[in-house]
Amino acid sequence: MKQESQKKDKNNVAGFLDKFSPKEMTNLPTQPMINYFGGLRKSSALIMGTGSIIAIILLYFFLSPFFVRIKIGNINVTGGKTKVVYMKAISGQVDNYRISVEYSNKVIKKYTLSDVGVSVNYPETIKNLHQASYSISNRLQLWKVNPVHISYSVNQKTLAAFNKANLTQVIKAPKNASISLSGGAIVLADSSFGKEYAVSGGPSKILNSAESLSPTTIKLKIISLSPTISTAQLSSQEPEINKILAQRVVLNVAGTSTTVPSSSLSSWLSLNVNPVSGKISTEVNKASVIDYMNKIAYSYTRPVKDQIVMNSVDGSSIVIVPGQNGIAVSNVSGAAQAIINQILGGQGVDATIVVSTAQYQTITTADYPKWIEVNVSTKRMYAYENANLVNSFLVSAGKSSTPTPIGQFHILSKVALQTMVGADYVQPNVPWINYFKSGGYAIHGNYWRTSSWFGNINSSHGCVGLQVGDAEWIYNWAPIGTPIIIHT
Repeated sequence: MKQESQKKDKNNVAGFLDKFSPKEMTNLPTQPMINYFGGLRKSSALIMGTGSIIAIILLYFFLSPFFVRIKIGNINVTGGKTKVVYMKAISGQVDNYRISVEYSNKVIKKYTLSDVGVSVNYPETIKNLHQASYSISNRLQLWKVNPVHISYSVNQKTLAAFNKANLTQVIKAPKNASISLSGGAIVLADSSFGKEYAVSGGPSKILNSAESLSPTTIKLKIISLSPTISTAQLSSQEPEINKILAQRVVLNVAGTSTTVPSSSLSSWLSLNVNPVSGKISTEVNKASVIDYMNKIAYSYTRPVKDQIVMNSVDGSSIVIVPGQNGIAVSNVSGAAQAIINQILGGQGVDATIVVSTAQYQTITTADYPKWIEVNVSTKRMYAYENANLVNSFLVSAGKSSTPTPIGQFHILSKVALQTMVGADYVQPNVPWINYFKSGGYAIHGNYWRTSSWFGNINSSHGCVGLQVGDAEWIYNWAPIGTPIIIHT
């Protein structure tokens, strides 16, 4: 059985092979042989090519900073240099750099950076150079020249002084608008433009030139100058001032009412314009208000007449001037302040001036051929010859912080004209001076106060001030040694 089976298999194989002739055998498809070594060679070449490209790129970015072209000032340098090299390149140009200014007369002057208050910041500038060297954009464009500006600091005070002294020549100064009051009306003076030779763009043109160290000549040109305060700025504030002037101000004295006219009201006011913002501030002159109040109350008041008692050498005394009570405005300063507090609101004022009795005082003196009495409270001076009153004057004595000394004195020395100097004042050309106490205390003429000041306000540093004509009379009348009695 086994043999038959083997024989059968052989016959089957032979039968199968018999189906194909040699010619047919040659037409059978064939498989190519696999070339493992050729594939390896191609992969190796690809890897080597890629590696070479990466190496070239890395080498380029490593070396390219040294080929970046940089312009600083007027010279070109390449990147990647040391700080010392860059410092030398910068400082050499800065030391030789000059700013040229051509003036209106065609004269050209040259100035250093330090003259205009500019100093180079070397560390920052070198840092900028390094950043330009390693900039990706610059390293990809090696053919391009990359300008780098100088970093610097500016002394603004020096620059402003240089600009004023060397870059401006005023031809005609601008005129600011002004505002004032006259006769109850607002007087507005128009502004006008000026012109000057200056640098168009101002000092910034110098700073731009310093950044690049470019050798530019800056020419002064005629430039229009605008006024700081324009007419429009002031006129827009007129309604507020007119509101103050248009209000009704009534003063009542002893049952009689007086309406203050706008012309008088405007004389109480002063307008101050802020030189920067153009904002008007309205202030009330207290002395003017007091002066007007005293004029209104004048017919209802009477000055105090002090009683003068003279002691004789035998010990007896006699009343040479009888005392007389006066009628005066009560608390003038407080009443004036109350009026002032209401005026600026523009809502109207209705105030009462209170008058009351003012008690006289008794003054004791000896029998002198000539002597002077000063009452610092009533602000009056009297000149006597023995018991006879020969003249009287209104005065302004020492203010509360620097009062006139009280007591009996006499004239020590006389000076017709002198500059008087104190701890906080220098007053030139003071006339008709009668010194009566060491320390600079004197009776003298006062030309820097208005006539309404005398008899109303004590404002001196301790002296007794008179109107100039009155001071001259006392100077000529009273010799050295004349007694002076000063009291409250």
